[in-house]
Amino acid sequence: MIPTLGETLLALAGLWRFAREGAPALRWFDRSMTGFWRSFGVAVIVVPLQVALVALQVAAPADGIGWIGLILVETGAYVIQWVALPVILYEVAARLGRLPQYVDFVIVYNWTGMPYQIISLVLTLIASLGLVGDTAVLVLALILNTGMLAFEWFIARQTLRFSGLACAALVALDFSIAIVVENAVAQIL
Repeated sequence: MIPTLGETLLALAGLWRFAREGAPALRWFDRSMTGFWRSFGVAVIVVPLQVALVALQVAAPADGIGWIGLILVETGAYVIQWVALPVILYEVAARLGRLPQYVDFVIVYNWTGMPYQIISLVLTLIASLGLVGDTAVLVLALILNTGMLAFEWFIARQTLRFSGLACAALVALDFSIAIVVENAVAQIL
């Protein structure tokens, strides 16, 4: 289920090309059902980056929750973030008869998780080392997240072939899921 190094490098090159070319760059991805399921392996590849992010952001678990509780909460949130949108979108795509396009969307969407995690970790490291001020880090994080949301819209537009407004609704749904999950984690921790 975990992508090979060759598949990973090809998919990352594909992301770069997809950003420039759109749908024609889909040829750089394994668009089979095996490729679909293996794209979820990106979540496994970037687990160390997520662990580093959490370690940099959380000095110690909240009183009463302990380290095991922290790990369980963060793991649950991580899994939800990776599967919620694909599960919800599957129902929409199936009802609209767009399952082949859905597969393309999920594959490209999942692969964007790798560069996003890398850039997020770099920003967090910069912030934790105090190399730039808090305001600059917030601005950089806002630019990163806005760019990722715009790229997600572009991916949806190129793969699902939904209207621009429908793609914006999809991005808003994904953003809402992230907010709900982050707020739930904050409430628990």
